Amino acid sequence: MSPKHLAIIDGYPDPDLGRFVHALAESYTRGAAASGHDLRHIEVAELEFLFIRSHRRPIFVARKR
Repeated sequence: MSPKHLAIIDGYPDPDLGRFVHALAESYTRGAAASGHDLRHIEVAELEFLFIRSHRRPIFVARKR
């Protein structure tokens, strides 16, 4: 099987690594990496969301802390 480009998004907002969801996402990440896939692991709890108001519409911007 040829390598795939994968994005694993851990969307749980609590940064405590003891949470089951974080362990599950980490397990998927390790398995995909071991299989040779190109991947990006994104942890929502590590992102800082800024809310920017525009006269047209609200814009959400995420950046890593």
